[in-house]
Amino acid sequence: EECVAISSRYPIVRETIIQYINHLKQLTHQDMSIKNQTEITEVLSKIENLRAAKVISQNYSATYNYLSEKYFNPKMEEFASQKGFEYHFEYSEESYIKFHI
Repeated sequence: EECVAISSRYPIVRETIIQYINHLKQLTHQDMSIKNQTEITEVLSKIENLRAAKVISQNYSATYNYLSEKYFNPKMEEFASQKGFEYHFEYSEESYIKFHI
């Protein structure tokens, strides 16, 4: 962390050091995503939270589709219209949205 402060006048060096630090944290399981996952798992695994966790999990795809239809689709329809294309939304999943023009 001290190296980052020292290298502040050299952006390329500073960014390289930051990337190296982040990579080391990932390799040693000290990155925030692991910590966040552990904390979330601990909270959701409490008896009083299990039902809510199940409901959230069951509705995740529907929520993702709702957000796609509300925010993504209008922009894609406008883009397709401007370019003289037809836009067809099929469905979305957590990692991608399936459509064709």
